[in-house]
Amino acid sequence: MNKLSLGLLYVCVFFTCTKCVSQTPVGTNDLQPTFIETWSGQRPWTPPNYLSQDKALGYSHLAFVPPEALRPRINFWKRVYSEISSKEGFVHDTEEPFTVFQVMNLNDIYNNADLTPRQKEKQIDNRIEDAKKKFASQKGIPEERIRFQRGLKDRFHRAIYVSGRYLQEFEKIFTEQGVPRELTRLIFVESSFNVMARSKVGASGLWQIMPSLGRSHRMISKQIDQRNDPFAATVAAAKILRSNYNMLGSWPLAITAYNHGPTGVKKLVATYNTTDLAELVRIGNSRRSFAFASKNFYASFAAALEVEKEADKYFKPAIWAQAIEVKKMNFAQIPKKAKLLEYFNGDESHFLQFNPHLVETRHHRKNVSFPHYVYIPNPVAKVPARPTILLEQPAVAENLAQPVVITPVVPVMEVAAVPSVNTEMVNSVENTRVPTASIETSLPETPLVSIGSEGPSVQDSITQNEDIQSPSILNSRFPAALQFN
Repeated sequence: MNKLSLGLLYVCVFFTCTKCVSQTPVGTNDLQPTFIETWSGQRPWTPPNYLSQDKALGYSHLAFVPPEALRPRINFWKRVYSEISSKEGFVHDTEEPFTVFQVMNLNDIYNNADLTPRQKEKQIDNRIEDAKKKFASQKGIPEERIRFQRGLKDRFHRAIYVSGRYLQEFEKIFTEQGVPRELTRLIFVESSFNVMARSKVGASGLWQIMPSLGRSHRMISKQIDQRNDPFAATVAAAKILRSNYNMLGSWPLAITAYNHGPTGVKKLVATYNTTDLAELVRIGNSRRSFAFASKNFYASFAAALEVEKEADKYFKPAIWAQAIEVKKMNFAQIPKKAKLLEYFNGDESHFLQFNPHLVETRHHRKNVSFPHYVYIPNPVAKVPARPTILLEQPAVAENLAQPVVITPVVPVMEVAAVPSVNTEMVNSVENTRVPTASIETSLPETPLVSIGSEGPSVQDSITQNEDIQSPSILNSRFPAALQFN
């Protein structure tokens, strides 16, 4: 096992022992990396261009101008994304999230070398609980109405970087599907562009698609879960959002339905006799039919849209990762596992980074099958031995995380020359600009925070505290179809 694999394994062991201490309205990745290794290099960030969308469903120049009544909520989530790091947080009111009682700095706990991770976790929990009791007493409100929201500036900065691998291709997909390109920014809210994001309740991939929707869109077979293929999942997400709009008639409602479910939103509209999302948020029952996550989902999306649009204002430097050229190989019959791994110098973890859709799943339908395919590097002959790293330095309130570019000391393998796969097994080879998953690692002093959801992820039922997890690619089970040959 090489040094990189050992580092990843250590991270994953540490990650699985870490408990969540805060939640956001939607699921995003648990893993809070200290640096990102990428084989693709970097390029300047480019502001989004949303012009020339006259043919997009429900589009106008006002389609994504949020209701003014939601502005305080949007500004709150902008602060979460752009002001404070994951070692800080807001103690705030759940009914009026913009009412912030305290900005809590946790750096002293995270930076205390005398504490074990478990001790740090306990001290953080105690500090948050003490603050809740204090402000509940001072304000004369129930303690359960007070909430702690961890900052996400460092995580959002990292997501901006990783998004460079995907956004341009995703915008093309959404245009082809006839839905507005702005909606691609939902991924900042759903998974922070962590391609390995998984949920306790089964939501998976960049778009956090639930198993029920994955099955209805015929995305899941025994060996392939296309929810984890960034491009297949993006096609499905565009179709889901288009269906939501066709049912509900407005993008604020359709976006909310991505979290709360279209049937749930339709019931709210009928119950309160209004299609005004701001009014539904104001009068909706936050404890049962319209929980915190769903009430804040559109506001968090609008905030992410605005922050990403001005990334160079909020993050220094604002840079994108390069896309990686890959080949998509379609197989009539899957070749031997060992033969495929020759493309990756025999490294199974790197193979799975390129092919997160190749996982065995219990969520498949027996009658669903489709051709096997894998992504391999293009050109295959070489992967740079010294990749770029985006380093996120420890953040404090006065000096938030500022990424710098360095060169790693840990060598990364070079992919071998093209192996001799039996050409009779190969149906086709496509040269594609497919951005692959970045290799993400974390040092133990970095806070690993479970970002949860009180609302459902792309389903009609309410799911409490949906925690997103990033399972180890080293512990992933190699697809059975590749084991048999």
